[in-house]
Amino acid sequence: MTNDDTAQWILRAREEVAAAFAILLDPSTRSESAEVHLLAAWGLLHRSVTGMESAADEEGLIHWIGTSAAPWSDDARARAASIVGGMARDASRPLFDRASSRGRRALTRHARELNRTIDHYEPGQRAQKATRKALLWRWAKVAAVLALFAGFVVTIRGTRDFGSGPWRAHFFPTPRFEHQPILQRHDDIDFSWGRKGPHERISGDEFSVRWDTCMLLPDPSKVIFALQSDDGSRLFVDGELVANLWSGGALRRGAGEVDLAAGAHHIRLEYFELSGLASINLRASLNGQKPAPIPTEMLRYPGDTFDDENPCASVAR
Repeated sequence: MTNDDTAQWILRAREEVAAAFAILLDPSTRSESAEVHLLAAWGLLHRSVTGMESAADEEGLIHWIGTSAAPWSDDARARAASIVGGMARDASRPLFDRASSRGRRALTRHARELNRTIDHYEPGQRAQKATRKALLWRWAKVAAVLALFAGFVVTIRGTRDFGSGPWRAHFFPTPRFEHQPILQRHDDIDFSWGRKGPHERISGDEFSVRWDTCMLLPDPSKVIFALQSDDGSRLFVDGELVANLWSGGALRRGAGEVDLAAGAHHIRLEYFELSGLASINLRASLNGQKPAPIPTEMLRYPGDTFDDENPCASVAR
């Protein structure tokens, strides 16, 4: 087994986990659909570490997870082996007959742990983690003091960190739009964060963002929205899905066309990042013009609170 083989299997395992996340992050899907991807990812990881074909030896795979898979504790290995064993047993059964004990939340947590396990075995990762651990220990006392100060600042500032611009942005510390968001305002949607977090209080992996604005059209218009993102994104106009790139993985592009009447229209853009590079870009073509950022003079900030019934209620038509 060569290093190239190992790297290829690791890459394929990551792609399978990304596919599982894409399913688990979409509430309209059955979470059990992610299990085939999680099983495939475990098999590829096992093969990269041992050189053995896991598909031909499910018992060997489950034994390896329960006894050897790093960096899990013994209890965590046992739980993971139990979950994988259940998925393997149910793999041949119809989707609606699968065990209900493996819910969306449990599978999402399992996918995150699997992602960290892949990190552990990826060539070069262990040395980097050891270095990071040493640095964290060295600066522990300083970090404690800074944490106290940061807590004081957060208490004063709350979740508002506005800036300016017609786009309202909610940044969430998970890829499922969970927990208290950080609110900002932006002029345009064109971000390339790389491996850094989009905000000082949000990590570079596993976060989500929801942008929205109100677009004012003086006349009826045909609008083509062009979307590009890494990882997943999707665009809604007046609540209707127009462009859908809602899956994890590498950079992808898509577009959607819609005919809009004169007046105010609510534009909502949702984005999630799992791991690796992070970026998103939105452009629009109005009535056949060259795709470009939506002119700020056509956009209005929808307000600090969200109105589900009429998101653009505060905007004059």
